[in-house]
Amino acid sequence: MSHEEIRVYGYVKGLPSESFIALMNGLGPLFQEESFRHEGRTLNVEFEGAFFLIEDFLEALLPLLSSDAEGKIDYIDHHAWEMTRYTINGQELASKRVDLNTVLEKYHQE
Repeated sequence: MSHEEIRVYGYVKGLPSESFIALMNGLGPLFQEESFRHEGRTLNVEFEGAFFLIEDFLEALLPLLSSDAEGKIDYIDHHAWEMTRYTINGQELASKRVDLNTVLEKYHQE
């Protein structure tokens, strides 16, 4: 079985540099620093591995965002064959679970 059962991809616009530093300092050793890239006011997330504590990450991130923040983060669990899309608007978070078969069927039909 692949060690890359979890994949996390996404971006968040509206994270100032000082907030990015605070986020990295607050996440702790379970998060791989190379999974996060900050350019300007945009945080890009790209992770592939055995586990990613998405709830802890989002809990640390949300209070640091500006009121005009926006973004999407996809948490893909290959073992459960499911994706959760987290949508960020300001400091508000919404999530939606998606069956990966449904997503792949759309591309198959094109």
